[in-house]
Amino acid sequence: MLEKCLQWRQRVGADTVLEQPYDTRLAALIRSCRTSSYIGYDHKHHPIFVERIGKLDGRRMEREGVADEDLLAYHLREMEFMGQVVLAEASAAAGHTVDRTVTMMDAHGLSLAQLTGFSQRIFRLLAGMDSDNYPECCDAIYVVNAGTTFTAIWRLLSPFVDKGTRDKIRVTSGGKHSQQVLFDAFGAELVPNFLHGQLDYEAVRQQWLNKMDAAIGERQKHPKGPQPPIVLQVDANGQHPQQQQQQQVQSARSSFTGASHWQHRPSIAAG
Repeated sequence: MLEKCLQWRQRVGADTVLEQPYDTRLAALIRSCRTSSYIGYDHKHHPIFVERIGKLDGRRMEREGVADEDLLAYHLREMEFMGQVVLAEASAAAGHTVDRTVTMMDAHGLSLAQLTGFSQRIFRLLAGMDSDNYPECCDAIYVVNAGTTFTAIWRLLSPFVDKGTRDKIRVTSGGKHSQQVLFDAFGAELVPNFLHGQLDYEAVRQQWLNKMDAAIGERQKHPKGPQPPIVLQVDANGQHPQQQQQQQVQSARSSFTGASHWQHRPSIAAG
């Protein structure tokens, strides 16, 4: 698995993807249709990510021409921002390596109507990328406001999530119990206001999006070196195949293990 992961990182240029030009219009569209964000760090210095799956607008993305490859390319940047910036800063603050995140997943508003072919496909693609190439990056996932619709959808999609991640998911149906679970885990100050906490989610989300853009801008000004093109292929079944090439694995391994995901590095972008 490690060799496949290293080959994939080399093939898509993961180490330097934050340096590469990208379509800012598409990025803005994806962000408006998927209103997720980091919001801070828990008491163990794990970055906290919020995923509002009930707000996902796959129909609009499909209608406005967002292709599978566009989502994969944006998600690759998200994941490298996590490794090269977010986890690196968490490690520096903690004084030891922090290599996992925690997620709050809000299922409020989730409906079967959202489960279009496009939405199912992008879930499989993103889950596949994470499982294959960013394993063990999750410490815990808290799913709140999970009604019968979430249960039905999860039954269909859970096979595409690796077992290690599935075992870290805690599901609550909503109401006071969900609120208390989040307050116990994070404190009211780190629970978004739409989940009855004290954190101004939209303001903090914009700060983190600005932070990501600043990190990309900094790396584009000071690139590491040659930048291979991003080639995120998707086959007819909506899968992104792993290439089985054996050449240059050693050099890729050196690049991967030297990535800032596993090192303490000072911040390069203002919050």
